[in-house]
Amino acid sequence: GFAGGNNRAMPRCTRTYTLLLNNDTVVRDRASLEVLASFLDEHPECGAAQGSMVLARAGGNLGGTGTFLTPFGFLYSPGFNVPDAEEFHHPFPVFSTIGAFMIFRRSILPAVGGFLFHDHFKSYYEETDFCHRVWLSGSEVWFVPTVPIDHLCGATMSLFPRREMMRQFIRNSWFSLRTCLGPWRRFR
Repeated sequence: GFAGGNNRAMPRCTRTYTLLLNNDTVVRDRASLEVLASFLDEHPECGAAQGSMVLARAGGNLGGTGTFLTPFGFLYSPGFNVPDAEEFHHPFPVFSTIGAFMIFRRSILPAVGGFLFHDHFKSYYEETDFCHRVWLSGSEVWFVPTVPIDHLCGATMSLFPRREMMRQFIRNSWFSLRTCLGPWRRFR
């Protein structure tokens, strides 16, 4: 799965920053990557960031500025699937990136538990769990506008029956909330 594959690759990543790209993404312009690296250079408090994406299966609309956790434990993505939304034009902190296009400092791995993703996650919610641990470690997570990459969406989803996909998502999100939130926060 996506989580296990990235975990296996991490020991081979030796640079200051690690960039994750889904297998169904196309980088239009290398400047996207340079903008993200420069942002991390200029903002030492930022541990992980996401750039702009165009969702090809959603009519080519910009989508995914990162997500916020609602009080009910669901994720909300501002500007999602809204052409030219205000959110796409300025950097801002988010709760979680969308893992299809995420960069992070390798130096934060010890502070987030020494690993990138839980191996048993396979796919779905792994980047949210990672970003939650980044915030808990004292670092920040940001959306940074870049030249958009194309995210074709659905390469992983097509491998699973819809029922299995939803089961994985729900199981992973509940596991993450149980492990990242203390007892009082879980109760609340």
